Amino acid sequence: MHWQGINANIMSLGGIAIAIGAMVDGAIVMIENVHKHIERTPLTDKNRWQVIGKAVEEVGTPLFFLITDHYLKFCASICSRRARRKMFAITFTKTYAMAAAAGLAITLVLVLMGYFVRGVPYLNIKTQLTEAMIALYRPLLNLSLKFPKTMIIAAGLLNGFSLYPLTAW
Repeated sequence: MHWQGINANIMSLGGIAIAIGAMVDGAIVMIENVHKHIERTPLTDKNRWQVIGKAVEEVGTPLFFLITDHYLKFCASICSRRARRKMFAITFTKTYAMAAAAGLAITLVLVLMGYFVRGVPYLNIKTQLTEAMIALYRPLLNLSLKFPKTMIIAAGLLNGFSLYPLTAW
């Protein structure tokens, strides 16, 4: 950033703040996939790297391109005629952060999982909140599976109604 003349102002830090969610997304998905593999194949010292390797191989490439896609979409603002210098600061800092996240998601996270993921993860922890959410979600899911065309039409109508505020502007 220094070499490009971009200082660390509130706009460039805002770019990093925008990127934080997507930056950790790759690591979270990889860890969850490793846990799913550990459920099927218990982890031992002999098979640790094979299980983790299979889990990462399964989601590594899609995650890398997902993170890459995140920062490529944001780079479109560079081509915008209306973009100002401050917008460039956000774009560049977010791009640098996302590029680093893409690299770390397929290198460092893999090694750290091999050393720190141990044992069987805690699964199926039920609380009153999760039970209430399941009780609300399950009937809606069953309804949408029973009447898929109706749900698609309802979603289209809701999407259409969301455009109304634009017409009033």
